[in-house]
Amino acid sequence: MAERGRAPGLFILMAVVLLVGSLGVAGWFFFVPHTDPKPPLRAEDLAVVCTGRVDTPQMVISLDPAQPGRVVEVFAKEGDEVQADQPILKMDDSIAVHRRKQAEAAVTAATIDRDRAKAEADRFPDTIRMRRAMVAAAAAQVSAAEKNLDAQKALAGVQKLGEAQIAAMEANVQQLKELKKAEDIGLDQLVKSEKDKFPDLAVKAAEARLSAAEADLELAKKAEKECVLLAPARGHILRLQATKGGNLAPGYVPSVVFAPVGKRIVRAEVDQEYLAKVKEGQTAEIQDESRMDSPTWKGKVTRVSKWVAQRRTLILEPGEINDVRTLEAVIEPDDDKDLVIGQRMRITIKVK
Repeated sequence: MAERGRAPGLFILMAVVLLVGSLGVAGWFFFVPHTDPKPPLRAEDLAVVCTGRVDTPQMVISLDPAQPGRVVEVFAKEGDEVQADQPILKMDDSIAVHRRKQAEAAVTAATIDRDRAKAEADRFPDTIRMRRAMVAAAAAQVSAAEKNLDAQKALAGVQKLGEAQIAAMEANVQQLKELKKAEDIGLDQLVKSEKDKFPDLAVKAAEARLSAAEADLELAKKAEKECVLLAPARGHILRLQATKGGNLAPGYVPSVVFAPVGKRIVRAEVDQEYLAKVKEGQTAEIQDESRMDSPTWKGKVTRVSKWVAQRRTLILEPGEINDVRTLEAVIEPDDDKDLVIGQRMRITIKVK
């Protein structure tokens, strides 16, 4: 009976203790002043975190032979360092060689035509003098024939010339007159040609044909030269998708991916919302986006683009948004050791 009487009193005591404790805690929270351990973060103190890729200042270059065809020789392999104008591969140039020879023959023929036109132009005054002499000779022949005809007609009664002979002599005179007319026409045409500068125009036309033939020859030589793919500068061959005997043509997949020699940089892709926060001269930390144990490279923002546009790299990759407009910021690492071109990086740009 005594144990049953103590139980309700114990419960009441515990309830009172809990109530007093709760009121004490509430009073401490509302009435006792307390300070925050850290001040609130300001917008200007936040860093800009973005992604980007390792590149070179001259950027990676896609190379393709200008002339499609079959590969007959490959002079380099992937990973090789090549010098400027060093051959990388050679295409079949047999057609280009024949076209070059054909163009050379056309230039030779056009040169001969030009020289002939110049010679004729130089001889043109002599030709006119010769034609005038021929006209004078024809006139003299007509005059002599007419005098002879008149003399024969006067003696016709004495020598008893027949009508047939007189008719033949008259026909001869008429023929000589027609020949003189032909010479006059020829002389008039030459004089008109000289007045219209026809010889000079003929020379200019021949020179124009020669210039066209020489231009065709230069194009043929260029096509033959372009059968050899040369390195545009000193650099490394990152990828080579060509083999001897294979066919190549400029297309979607480049035959050679080439990186000029130069210090590595990182092209950061900054979202448009951070446009006003990224400035030249800010420091940055760079890490490999895919590695948990990535080392950290220090760097500095050296250039901020004036253009908000799509990402420079439009290759669709899993898990990556490609249609977002971004601002490109170029970051130069203090030490580019172990940075690989194309490496995807996570960049933290210090705003202050």
